[in-house]
Amino acid sequence: MRFARIVKFAVTGCVGFGVDSVLLYALLHVGFGPYVARAVSIPVAMLTTWIINRNWSFEASNKSWYVELAKYAGVAGFAAFINYGVYALALQFIEGITPFWALVLASAIAMFVSYFGYGRMVFGKN
Repeated sequence: MRFARIVKFAVTGCVGFGVDSVLLYALLHVGFGPYVARAVSIPVAMLTTWIINRNWSFEASNKSWYVELAKYAGVAGFAAFINYGVYALALQFIEGITPFWALVLASAIAMFVSYFGYGRMVFGKN
């Protein structure tokens, strides 16, 4: 059962990554800078993944949806802080890295933080 949850979480993460990267590049294309564009794309991807995780990956907890969303936002906010920090550091210090590859690196690292946080703090039945 745990393996199925990990697979569902990974698929959800891919959807979130798609939303994040498409929106990031759309905003870059219309003239936003890479830092502002990412500050916009992260919360949109976060809301997308909450909806999918709640209804498919983990299933809704026994908490009300707004309490669950608030907890999700807390964990996601922490993961987003890590994600954005790694993204910004990669752009600053890895010579020649593109925003896309900085996004890939940052998202991979933040994925581990979010999986354990969501499973223990958000969607647990406590």
